Amino acid sequence: MNKALYVLCAFLFMGPLFAQSLRFDQINVDNGLSQNTVNCMLKDAHGYLWIGTNDGLNKYDGYSIKTYKHQIGDSLSLANNKVYCLLEDRQGQLWVGTSNGISIYQKHSDQFLPAKHHPALENLKDYFIRSLFEDDLGNLWIGTLGQGLFRLAVSSNRLEQVPISHKQLAISDVSSILQGQNGAVWVATGAPGVFKFEVQSADYQFFHLKKVKVVLKVGRPYLKIV
Repeated sequence: MNKALYVLCAFLFMGPLFAQSLRFDQINVDNGLSQNTVNCMLKDAHGYLWIGTNDGLNKYDGYSIKTYKHQIGDSLSLANNKVYCLLEDRQGQLWVGTSNGISIYQKHSDQFLPAKHHPALENLKDYFIRSLFEDDLGNLWIGTLGQGLFRLAVSSNRLEQVPISHKQLAISDVSSILQGQNGAVWVATGAPGVFKFEVQSADYQFFHLKKVKVVLKVGRPYLKIV
């Protein structure tokens, strides 16, 4: 008998699934977007839509777009113009994962705090950041391409690498991180399956994927892995 595992899947905008008239407006370089290849999006607590592209980060207020880019010689600009993931943590802080480390947006100055100014993240300043996730305990999980998985413990502000292996081979590429209903953290990598981590211990199990289907419930989508 197959066992069904449910993993919380992140969707930006999920409202009630009722029939309604929808209007779509296209946002591209012609009306202010920095680049047409969009890698990630996030709607923050203030209603701004942040859009990460291959050439800059964009903030859209519904009317106009402001673009943020790396400026040579300016340590408070974006770490790199290739933006691959975004996270707003429980304090309302925006974390930006780029192909050259993490930048933390500072609302009061409208600038970015680079990882090298955050002691716990110093070792990640040159890494390709592919995924960011905050678990229920406030720990920050960081997935990279080429360097594996990391966890920033909120209690000690200590960064630790979380080793992953499959069939005795170390896993260095992490593409996605989510948390399930039971508190476990699920990590997708280049391996043909997903890893389930226990938040307290970081012990993990590997589940081979046979079939994946998205199950939509009102306001709460899940991945169903059979």
